[in-house]
Amino acid sequence: MTLRLNLEALIAMDAIDRHKNFADAARALHKVPSALTYTIQKLEQDLDVLIFDRRGHRAKLTPAGMHLLKEGRKLLEQSAVICDETKHIAHGREAQITMAVDTIISIETLIPLIKKFHTAFPTIKLRIQEHALNGTWETLADNRADIIIAASHQQIPGNYQLKKLAKIAFSLCVTPTHPFAKTQKPITTEELEKETIILIADSSMHFTPRTIGFDTPLKSITFTTMEQKIHAQTEGLGIGFLPKSRIKHLLKDKSLIAVPTTHPRPPADIYLAWRNNNTGIGVQWLVEHIHIKA
Repeated sequence: MTLRLNLEALIAMDAIDRHKNFADAARALHKVPSALTYTIQKLEQDLDVLIFDRRGHRAKLTPAGMHLLKEGRKLLEQSAVICDETKHIAHGREAQITMAVDTIISIETLIPLIKKFHTAFPTIKLRIQEHALNGTWETLADNRADIIIAASHQQIPGNYQLKKLAKIAFSLCVTPTHPFAKTQKPITTEELEKETIILIADSSMHFTPRTIGFDTPLKSITFTTMEQKIHAQTEGLGIGFLPKSRIKHLLKDKSLIAVPTTHPRPPADIYLAWRNNNTGIGVQWLVEHIHIKA
């Protein structure tokens, strides 16, 4: 396929439109007017359209020329971005970083970090994804994420590094009107089996799905994020284990009640993980600055 449009022609069009005549545009581009005239004539011939109305003292864009320049300026802006990104990559700065975060961690707590990152690296595109359980680890194994914040270390293919960030504790939570809220003794497994359990689905696509806290409850409702699970339990749809770090305000205002159980859920270790071959300065900055409060 022969390309009939090039950046040089778009730059010429842009200059002529800004200066309103070929002579001043040529001077701004450090070219002779005849070179600019040839560029535009060649473009008009290749596209078989009239781009400039040359009648009068000013070069005026035709409707077709207006459209071409409007869309062409987008290409010029994008080409400048591509050039900048290429230079950054050559000096070890990534064009984009994808970070996968386990839903056990509130994305809101990462906003201050993201602001600092964007200030330090305004040209690096940062993409944040929310996953659950083995699905978070899978993004690193599949190269769909450059860095992850994940719960409960899972062995995955490939070479990667780990950094332990925190240990998050859980509480079995019910609404204030639930019968368990008024009991003093620990809730037994037999009692829990009679309840509707709120779960989070593992977001993995080909890793073995993992469930935490309960083994195949008889009655359950499954959501995809921790935020949905917390809201469902607050509304009384069921009960389940919740990370204490995410429900402090709900326990304080009594929207949820933490109750003892004979089989508490063990705390979860939270890890930062990234591939060994990822030496970009953006990822390294994140490795140094990401901290999680339990």
